[in-house]
Amino acid sequence: MGRATSSTYASPLDLVERGLDELAAVDPVYRTTGDEKELLLRTTRLISRLECERLRVLPAADDVAETTGGRSTAAWLATQTRDNHGTARRASALASSLSSEWPWAAEALGAGVVNVAQARVIVESLDALPDELGDDLTVKAEAYLVEQAAVFGPRELHRLGRGVLEHLAPEGADEAEYQRLLAEETRAQAATRLSLTPRRRVHVDG
Repeated sequence: MGRATSSTYASPLDLVERGLDELAAVDPVYRTTGDEKELLLRTTRLISRLECERLRVLPAADDVAETTGGRSTAAWLATQTRDNHGTARRASALASSLSSEWPWAAEALGAGVVNVAQARVIVESLDALPDELGDDLTVKAEAYLVEQAAVFGPRELHRLGRGVLEHLAPEGADEAEYQRLLAEETRAQAATRLSLTPRRRVHVDG
């Protein structure tokens, strides 16, 4: 039997808010250690799931900016919620990547098995992979990092993400690293040449 669906967001959101009202009425002083552990873990998971729903809607909500005259839907949301605009922009960028590029990471966030910080690191690691890597290895890299998120936090995932190509395709990792270092050296040389360019002096006859 499939899950019941709603034709609007209002009904499920009302249920969530009623549940939160019930939680707020429970005094933690009289709860057992088991109750406290359950609440801490499950609310953390629910926060990830709720954030996923917000991120899932953001890329599809361009009409909000159009009808309100905002620069973007993220900018409108930041204004309405009194949030930092940079935070809203980063959320919008993460939402776009999850919805268009990384379905497994999005699914894991929606299930609450990956949190937002982990999802951000996973997406950044995957976006940094070479364009010529190929779909097969890209999919494997996404699956690998999502799997590791069940064990490791953002810092460890970042380290794993930097070495994911070597883990999955060691024969191509050296070439990819060489190309990355070559690109960095080229950028550094360009910056050095720019900084050493002498300024022309303008002589004014007196």
